[in-house]
Amino acid sequence: MQAQTRFCRSGDGGHRRGRRHCGAETSMDGSLGRRRRDSLYILAVMYRALAATATVEIGDYRCGGTDSAGDERALRAELVFVRSGLFEIETGRGRELVDASCAVMLHPGEHYRVSHPGACHGDHCLVLAFGPETLDELERYGWPAQIGGSRLALPCDESLFAAQERFRAALTAAGGDGLLAAEGALHLAELLLGRVAPERMHESAATGDRRVAAVRALLAARFAEPLSLADLGAAVNLSAFRLAHLFRAATGDSLHRHRLGLRLRAAATRIADGERDLTALALELGFADHAHFTNSFRRRFGVAPSAFRRAYR
Repeated sequence: MQAQTRFCRSGDGGHRRGRRHCGAETSMDGSLGRRRRDSLYILAVMYRALAATATVEIGDYRCGGTDSAGDERALRAELVFVRSGLFEIETGRGRELVDASCAVMLHPGEHYRVSHPGACHGDHCLVLAFGPETLDELERYGWPAQIGGSRLALPCDESLFAAQERFRAALTAAGGDGLLAAEGALHLAELLLGRVAPERMHESAATGDRRVAAVRALLAARFAEPLSLADLGAAVNLSAFRLAHLFRAATGDSLHRHRLGLRLRAAATRIADGERDLTALALELGFADHAHFTNSFRRRFGVAPSAFRRAYR
């Protein structure tokens, strides 16, 4: 997806970090800063959409930090992971200075104000915006049901920071794969909520074994299709969050990685059997393009598909 620069008018009541609520009044490729228009300052925010599914929307945001925005409102349940820089956020729950050692939890409908104090040069964040059905499930695992509940900023230790960086890199490399996006975002939420209410994250997965087996059977038959996490959950009457949690607990692997393994093994078999058109094979098996297929194959088997093919000539 192409990066987009959007300029949000300070105090317009929109959501500075949400692309849907940010009035794209003008654009300027790759730059950050401020412009004066109609005697109002406009915040320059570069936004890059990483993925959008029924479960979650994921965006990469860079804010120049040259002005403070007015009152804003989160329309969804959001987790904000700071990659670099810092900002100050104020809600009815208090005021926090947020940097890369923190993650911010915003509730649907929550009003807040963001500013960049002192000589701050802005911030760069990964933002996960969850849909209403996902929020219901997240509340079972520690997300407070009321806006007044819980701390505004939660600690993001080195392991969690590394997890979100790995997720962002994998999602970018996979071209915004929907299953990876939804499952990875929910796993990050699970890791964070496990630090808030760890006792809720240790439910037995035994009751879900048959459903996990059913999903494995479904993926074995339809691994080349772009089935979403919501699709897989609906097939076995589980929420996206619950399925992702149960599958990882039962198999030690993610749904996305399991499906990727099925695709790559099918590719290896076809190549060993004489398949010549690697681009057509990649697209047939569900890869975004030839490069995505080649990189995934090399990481899993240690050689490129072309080198693997030469071994079977």
